[in-house]
Amino acid sequence: MPDIENSREVLKNRYIGGESQKIEGWFYPQAVQALVLIDKFQRAAGIEGHIGEIGLYHGKSFILLYLLARDSEKCVGIDVFLDEEFKTSFFANMGRYEVPGSPPRIEKMDSVDLTSQQLLDWVNGFYRLFSIDGGHQMEMALGDLERVAPVLAEGGVIAYDDYFDPQFPGVSEALNRFLLGPAGVGIAPFFIAGGKVFLTTVGAHELLYKAFETAFEVPLEESTKDHEGIYRRDFHGWPVFVLI
Repeated sequence: MPDIENSREVLKNRYIGGESQKIEGWFYPQAVQALVLIDKFQRAAGIEGHIGEIGLYHGKSFILLYLLARDSEKCVGIDVFLDEEFKTSFFANMGRYEVPGSPPRIEKMDSVDLTSQQLLDWVNGFYRLFSIDGGHQMEMALGDLERVAPVLAEGGVIAYDDYFDPQFPGVSEALNRFLLGPAGVGIAPFFIAGGKVFLTTVGAHELLYKAFETAFEVPLEESTKDHEGIYRRDFHGWPVFVLI
């Protein structure tokens, strides 16, 4: 419906344009830029699916994910909401950006009780964007990765938060275990920005990596040269771009 799309676009531009900074939380500009570009690349490539996030806090990243959804897509948020203040704040923030006729689905639950089948059933399909920012203990973060990976559409992307945060070494350990274990065989990292590692299905790695290469205009012959804050690196055996 044009009205929904237009209002979503207006809200998205306002949010990206500065309103996101009014919401408490950590969502760095590089991560915002990465998600907007990934959405653009997926649209151009015809990659379809729904959108989800584990760990909502005050809604700073979830609101953008919700606004990136197309009107045919569903958006799901999962949080245990142990702190009533966070819960109240999240719904107040979300209410200012909710598109008429297209509410998100919010599930109050601990993600350790979540299953991949539930994620599929809630949207009747697979996901093209999924943010993981839930429990920061190794077992919890690893479990979230193992639950989300099977529900990714081909060319879908996981945005995995806090890998580089020294306060939470378990988050780093979880991703390393995942990528080195059987559950991560079909998943590959392709981009790092704003404290997040972005992962996709192995078959779509080249597509997304080259899309960023084009977007940042990094010449192929400069494969080992730092280029205006963009770095080509290897991570778990895969070429990735790093945006500083």
